[in-house]
Amino acid sequence: MEHPFVPSRLAPVLSLTLATHLLMACPSTAQEITVFRDVAVVPMTSETVLDAQDVVTRGSEIVAISPTGSTPVPQKATVIDGEGMYLMPGLADMHIHLDTGWPVDPLALYVANGVTTVRDMAGSELLPPLRREVEKGARLGPNLLGTSPCVWGWETTPSRLVVEHKKMGYTAQKINSYLSPRDFRLVMRQVKRRDMYGVCHIPFRVGLDGVLEAKMDEIAHIEELVFEMADLDRNDPRLKRVETEPECIIEAFEKKFDTTMTAELLKEAVRPEAREMARKIRAANVTICTTLATTELVGQKVNNASGVWARDYGPYFPKRFRNAMKSGSDRHLVAFRGKEWAARLLFEMSRTVLEELKAAGVAMVLGTDAGPWRLGTAPGFAMHDELRILTENGLSPYEAIALGTRNAAKVDVAMKGKGDFGTIEVKKRADLILLDHNPLDDVSHIRNHRGVMVAGKRHPREQLDQAIALKN
Repeated sequence: MEHPFVPSRLAPVLSLTLATHLLMACPSTAQEITVFRDVAVVPMTSETVLDAQDVVTRGSEIVAISPTGSTPVPQKATVIDGEGMYLMPGLADMHIHLDTGWPVDPLALYVANGVTTVRDMAGSELLPPLRREVEKGARLGPNLLGTSPCVWGWETTPSRLVVEHKKMGYTAQKINSYLSPRDFRLVMRQVKRRDMYGVCHIPFRVGLDGVLEAKMDEIAHIEELVFEMADLDRNDPRLKRVETEPECIIEAFEKKFDTTMTAELLKEAVRPEAREMARKIRAANVTICTTLATTELVGQKVNNASGVWARDYGPYFPKRFRNAMKSGSDRHLVAFRGKEWAARLLFEMSRTVLEELKAAGVAMVLGTDAGPWRLGTAPGFAMHDELRILTENGLSPYEAIALGTRNAAKVDVAMKGKGDFGTIEVKKRADLILLDHNPLDDVSHIRNHRGVMVAGKRHPREQLDQAIALKN
């Protein structure tokens, strides 16, 4: 078998039918043609594997999929021998934050981990120039989506920002935790008037019912639903600021729950409330973004720091993160000091909420909250943590992968985007991962890929390993 992602031969024949299809799909004859020959396709259009297929890409598009040998290979095509291998769509992390401070380029980390689309959730000023560099081929990186900058709630006139963001070209508005009920209503009125997609933290003084009543499109974290179960005093002034919010939430948990309960007892204690929330969310047709990798990491930072350093991406932790952890000044170590049980409780409750969201048929999309060096959630690597957590808590491998492929594309469409990724179909973006083993058997197989294609450009595993190699 030839080495994957390395050309095996140049095919001399081009059938009239396929040639016509290729030219209609991508008229420029200068665009590279690649054929994945005799590969098992995991299309993610349904829970199936299509054995022995030839997948043809030209430029940035998939232009043909057919049983191996049924159509001659296009002339001058680069052929990848996929015998015994699996081809799946690239993954999408729909909740990231573009940030600096990592020892290697975060965009390269995403691609090296099979993440071919990301959505920045804070309107980062880094997004436009990075997108231009990636699209020109000057920088290795994924397809870059984004929401507007956040409306936090402490602005003089929060609703006016929505108007400005729409004028700037944003089609999705991010809403944070500190809006008053009145300001929240005014913000959502502008979001709906301007046909924008709304994605939010649940503002503490508004609550889940208020968010659903306003016809929010997406809630940004499962963790937000856990906060809803804390029986908060929503008029507590500490809930108006980032610095004092954790103290208030932890106190509310302490009053409501026996903090010595085992994980299983805790999960059953909160299940009825989680089930009712899931029912309401399903009825309101609101999407939930997961971000459980960060919730898990927070619990590990607080209760088992040695496990943090033992993670496979431990060497990639930024120096400032390492120093904050070792000095005890990390934001989560400070927030949970003396209340370490609360970090454990937060993750266990999140797991129960996930189970109930799945059972209720709530639409979910995969996100990790990766990017900010202060969190320590590593770009790209966190995707595999998220998939693992999902499958450990009731989702099948297919269901978990769907959250980061086909479901992500549906959200992009709702954000007024193209949604041209997430499945292996003709006319979709050629964002692909080549694997030795079937990812529908075990999501961990995705971690050990042979190469990644982004918008039709091939990146063999060895090349990606070099791109993210740490410098001494």
